[in-house]
Amino acid sequence: MKAGQKINMKYLIIGAGGTGGVTGYYMKKAGKDVTLIARGEHLKKIQKQGLTLEKMWDKTEENISIPATDMEHYAEHPDVIFVCVKGYSLQETIPFIKRIARKNTIVIPVLNIYGKMQKELPDLLVTDGCIYVSANIKEPGKLLQHGQILHIVFGVRDKAEFRPELKEIQKDLCDSHIDGTLSENIRREALEKFSYVSPIGAAGLYYHATAADFQKEGEARELFKTMVKEIAALAEAMGVPFQKDM
Repeated sequence: MKAGQKINMKYLIIGAGGTGGVTGYYMKKAGKDVTLIARGEHLKKIQKQGLTLEKMWDKTEENISIPATDMEHYAEHPDVIFVCVKGYSLQETIPFIKRIARKNTIVIPVLNIYGKMQKELPDLLVTDGCIYVSANIKEPGKLLQHGQILHIVFGVRDKAEFRPELKEIQKDLCDSHIDGTLSENIRREALEKFSYVSPIGAAGLYYHATAADFQKEGEARELFKTMVKEIAALAEAMGVPFQKDM
């Protein structure tokens, strides 16, 4: 790629729920070339009526037309693939990605799982990544975004793997009103996200508590804080100490 040359990249987002669907919505609204991989009634509604996003904070909603299909019928070759599925669905995406990817395709897993896909796709550039967003499928074809935070962090572990297209991806995210961060230390960034997600999930199940419950002083909050400190100690031991008090 020549200096200053603009790349118009083709994006594929695997998963059209609270992570992938919201990402695709904002990117498509900004005019990016985006296709969603969805399934079931959710896919049928998007294909027939478009994708609707409702914002909880101001009670507004908007519908946009966005290309959507399933893994069986997708036949293009994207430049960038965002993987936005749950961990238990990850394995079924591997043969699909191998079928559609070109040698220069970049794969960005936006998961709460670190370092899972690189071994499965050794011939492709697979970054690590995580997302900060609170949203869900309210009904087929409709997403509910609970808060305004929408932040995608991604990056390569080895600086030798860096490619200029990664900066273009970051720019496309920011152009789409998504806070895109191309991290210089994705191991630390992923662990920082994990330091919230894992404790809040485990302590939440143990105490049958919600995020709001952990904002109040008490036994549940103390357990949550202790678990966060455990992950901070793990990060220290891994050589990527947190730079803020999580």
